[in-house]
Amino acid sequence: LAATPPIPSRGWRVFAAAPHRMLFLAGVAQTLLVMLVWLIELAGRLWPGLAVPLSIAPMHAHSFLMLFGIFPYFIFGFLFTVYPRWMWAAPIPRRAYANAFALLVTGQLLAYAGLYSRPGVLGLGALLMLAGWIVALASLYHVYASARTRGSHERLLNIALACLVAVACGEHSRQERVVV
Repeated sequence: LAATPPIPSRGWRVFAAAPHRMLFLAGVAQTLLVMLVWLIELAGRLWPGLAVPLSIAPMHAHSFLMLFGIFPYFIFGFLFTVYPRWMWAAPIPRRAYANAFALLVTGQLLAYAGLYSRPGVLGLGALLMLAGWIVALASLYHVYASARTRGSHERLLNIALACLVAVACGEHSRQERVVV
């Protein structure tokens, strides 16, 4: 007998019903967490007894958290919701956006752990976040490739996403040189 898959709870079904719900909530949580990390850093500068050392320079931690810890959640949440509508394409499957969400959030949690422990843990978190980006971008590309209509608007958006990936890779490689 084959095992039946577990039935997700009602809360999970509501939470995962649309990609923007999952990713916007994670983005808001990230915004608050980044503020908390920066508050701890600034409090440590003002009152050295409260200082909590980071595994990388605070400036690099701040840029990493701002670029990769906040904005992708809002960008992908928005695009996963509207990109298929713009091109009269099928919605992005729940499995795809839930996987991107899980990879991004798990990577982000590891990155926080790495900020306060070891740069290697931060690097592992960054790799999981990169895997989340790959899942997200592959999902968006699948929509583009299978769309019935494609206009200049979508081409420009794809160019902007490619530039965002290039900047992200450039920033990540710059930080890797600093971390290692």
